[in-house]
Amino acid sequence: MTNKIISTAIAALCCLSLSAQNPQSDKRPEITFDENTFDFGVVKEESNSVSHVFSFTNTGNEPLVLSSVKASCGCTTPQWSREPVAPGGKGTILVKYSTAGRPGAFTKTVTVSSNAPRKVITIKGTVTPKGQKIENVYPIEKGDIRLKSDLVNFGDVTSSGNKSATFAIANKLNEPVTLTFVNLPKHISAEPKKLNANEWTNMTITFDATKINDWGDVNNELTFVTDKNSQKQVIRSKANIIEKFTNEQRANAPIIVAENVANIGDVAAGKKVKKYIEIKNEGKSSLLIRKAVVTTGNGIEVKAPKKIDAGKTAKLQVIITNNVGKVTNISGNVKLITNDPVHTIKNIQVNYNAK
Repeated sequence: MTNKIISTAIAALCCLSLSAQNPQSDKRPEITFDENTFDFGVVKEESNSVSHVFSFTNTGNEPLVLSSVKASCGCTTPQWSREPVAPGGKGTILVKYSTAGRPGAFTKTVTVSSNAPRKVITIKGTVTPKGQKIENVYPIEKGDIRLKSDLVNFGDVTSSGNKSATFAIANKLNEPVTLTFVNLPKHISAEPKKLNANEWTNMTITFDATKINDWGDVNNELTFVTDKNSQKQVIRSKANIIEKFTNEQRANAPIIVAENVANIGDVAAGKKVKKYIEIKNEGKSSLLIRKAVVTTGNGIEVKAPKKIDAGKTAKLQVIITNNVGKVTNISGNVKLITNDPVHTIKNIQVNYNAK
């Protein structure tokens, strides 16, 4: 009986060994696209249609067979490889978008079904209405280039990451031109952009918050030239650097407590008055005041503590200099940027009477 049990166990081990050497269950196709999204930029309605070829590779170890490729609407038409794609082999999906009668921004998806896990690819862009003049769509002239806006708005950018913004540009010349940004701040980057004659398109500009030691609103001037015109052209950018908190940080967060309004009283013309506002940390970890700025208000300055330990109190110094003469009821705003997840921005209104 014992010998029979041993023989059975040995047979089972042999089967497991053979199974490990020939893992049939691991054999499967896998579809991997070179890109999952394509941006056509700005295209004209009178072009009637635009198309892009998405290339993919079978990165699995079994033949890949596409069973269906369905667009999210009838304005998008896909064509795809019908033959099986061997492991390591490549295939394509042609996606065509009809621009006729469809002015405005568009984002369309195409769902790819096969004997591998389902995938979704995306096309997007903006169709300019038929007959539109470049000066109407891009009203701002900057040398050889016309712009929809002279402001690049990155919005919120986490302090540990980067964010890209799309910037609409157009070439007003009847010949190709290359736009290049020069002397950019170290935290902003943009590759040179070549535009065909009279082309309307977008370019990408990236803000990297890890390369700048700042918080809250960050404003910059960005300068560009073209290969046809070396005269420097200036646009603006803005971003709001914010902090991304983990669940652990939120559970052990600091809590800032301070009055919302500080009344300084009378300040005679040409005089300087100081007031101290108490700030308490009622949380579980150190409160860090990342930045203290005066967003509005004449003659108001602030000096803030950098760190307040849990359960401790410190003072925010507010300095008022009356340089406006006899004007009553002046209000300003002091903005504190902190590592309190609930009150990342603490605003304090400062009031004084200029006498």
